[in-house]
Amino acid sequence: MLEEQLLKDWIALSRIIKNDRLVEIPYNEALILSLAFRKDPEFISFRELLSQGRMLKSQLNRSVKTLEKKEWVYRQTNIEDRRCQELKLTEKGKAHIRKIHRDSLEMSGKVMEVLGKEDTEKLIEIFEKIIHSSIAI
Repeated sequence: MLEEQLLKDWIALSRIIKNDRLVEIPYNEALILSLAFRKDPEFISFRELLSQGRMLKSQLNRSVKTLEKKEWVYRQTNIEDRRCQELKLTEKGKAHIRKIHRDSLEMSGKVMEVLGKEDTEKLIEIFEKIIHSSIAI
């Protein structure tokens, strides 16, 4: 059955990627760093992080606390709306997200070596089709 093969290969691919660890930190932390980096030099609101990161408020708060302990981010209360929290990367956090990006590009390069240019372009097309579809995976 095609669905069984897809599931089997999806799990195998996930295991390979997890073992290679594109990043050495949990997914939510990497996502928060990435979203904050894209917004830099401005602050990013917790509302934006929740919306764009598609995570629960408790997950966001837990991840932000961990990132603050590592001194990769700092938060402040929004001056105009004291109910809102904002987040910004520290220089240490910016350096780490740059490292994550370099490591991710290296992993992408390894995939391209295996697939070649043409198949890599097809894979990107397939990924984009899944991303832009209305189904939630």
